[in-house]
Amino acid sequence: MFSNLRTEGGITNHLFIPVSAQIFDFQKDMIEVVASSDTELQRIADEGKLITFFQLKNRVADVRPARVEYIRNGQRRTFELTSAAPNDELLHKSPSLLRKFMRFRMINKVDPQPCQH
Repeated sequence: MFSNLRTEGGITNHLFIPVSAQIFDFQKDMIEVVASSDTELQRIADEGKLITFFQLKNRVADVRPARVEYIRNGQRRTFELTSAAPNDELLHKSPSLLRKFMRFRMINKVDPQPCQH
């Protein structure tokens, strides 16, 4: 029923709830994976999809890939496991309650978005 509802990246097509009504920024903080040693993140890069930083952070904390290049807020960044500081935010998972209930879909970099199944 809501397969074409878009609320990611500061854009919405919802008739009644504007972007300004979104309480949290999880869906606004979209990143583009450029390259990664993790096969799942590399697949996302190859498909030209955007994901939330929330998803990237939890994937990196779980899998610990050797390298991830991504674009966040227009800036290209590189995470390397061997040189990452212990307090690097990509090394720390979100609280388990958030990870359990917060699921975000990948989106295309350009519109229109395809229908989701």
